[in-house]
Amino acid sequence: MGKKTKEEIKAGLREKYGVDKVYEWAGYADEPREKPLVDAVEHVAKELNFAPSYLYTIAIGEGLGVTYADILANYKDDVLKTDVSIDGYQSLGVDDFSSDFPRVKKYLPEDYNEGDEYTSKQIVRNEWGGETVVNSATFDGLKNALYGFGAILLHRRDRFLEHKREFKYGIPTEDQSAFWTYVYFQGEGTGRKYLENNGDMDYTSAPPSNVARIGGPDGIRYKALERLATWRYMKTKKIFSE
Repeated sequence: MGKKTKEEIKAGLREKYGVDKVYEWAGYADEPREKPLVDAVEHVAKELNFAPSYLYTIAIGEGLGVTYADILANYKDDVLKTDVSIDGYQSLGVDDFSSDFPRVKKYLPEDYNEGDEYTSKQIVRNEWGGETVVNSATFDGLKNALYGFGAILLHRRDRFLEHKREFKYGIPTEDQSAFWTYVYFQGEGTGRKYLENNGDMDYTSAPPSNVARIGGPDGIRYKALERLATWRYMKTKKIFSE
């Protein structure tokens, strides 16, 4: 048999993870003009002990692609600029970054501070329960944005690992770690409830009925599986160092 086509690879991942879509997000990182994004992801991922392709996949899925890499004004001489301000709420889904900063500062460079690497920004969110105000952030440049985003993601991964130890679940597989990290990124409280009531780290069964959902029935699980499948597809592109 010959080498699988990208459609065959996607079809296999859709079947394996039970999702309808495997996203083609390599398109934000596969051209020479986008190399500054690849380099920044590689640098931050190495510092925070993430697979670069995973950090990239989650960041693009949260909006970094359409709100930053897709914007023509963010290019100079056909090369992506890295010194533009990046909105943490719109581009990276870190709605509560400024509120979370005291908890995640330990993951960041010692000189990473409010007023320099980021500025606090209040956002009014319209949700089912009414309006809520969150303290997000505007980041000074791409690398600072990725550091802030990565610190939140790393904190959520650590929370997952802390809870799985509490529940005596053993050692997670690479897929399980990627899945639950994203679930926790979407909400620590929901993540803990889901993990505890699930009885183990297996993500192939539907979540318990008393777990809050996002985007319809089974939404948190489904969205995390989409990210997992897309990450696995992203790895086949061999754009990043692993």
